[in-house]
Amino acid sequence: MIACIALRAAQLEVDSIDRSNVIPHLTHRIVPTMHIELLAVHKDWHGRNLGTQLLDIATDTARQVSEQIGLRFITLDATPTSIAFYEKHFFQAATFQPGRESGLLLGADDTTSMLLDLMA
Repeated sequence: MIACIALRAAQLEVDSIDRSNVIPHLTHRIVPTMHIELLAVHKDWHGRNLGTQLLDIATDTARQVSEQIGLRFITLDATPTSIAFYEKHFFQAATFQPGRESGLLLGADDTTSMLLDLMA
């Protein structure tokens, strides 16, 4: 396998994250999202823009679905080595409110939950 991506429907509990620098204007408590469950490129194929192409497919898919059901965000759990890649593509880290760590995503301890606002 050279590369793969897996997407799933999800939701964001808005009150679980610090909205001051990400989504301060959002008034809904829960919003529908598309979650990137997996985005991977075989190490022999790094540097060939495949990750960006897969992320473009995910973003295009989310925008198409958004026209039908109103998705607001794409979410994902980024490994430490992939954070810069996602930031380059306008994803922002989501900081949890104290005591609400489980409200957004189900990532491993060493991942950073990130989101992309489709309305931005």
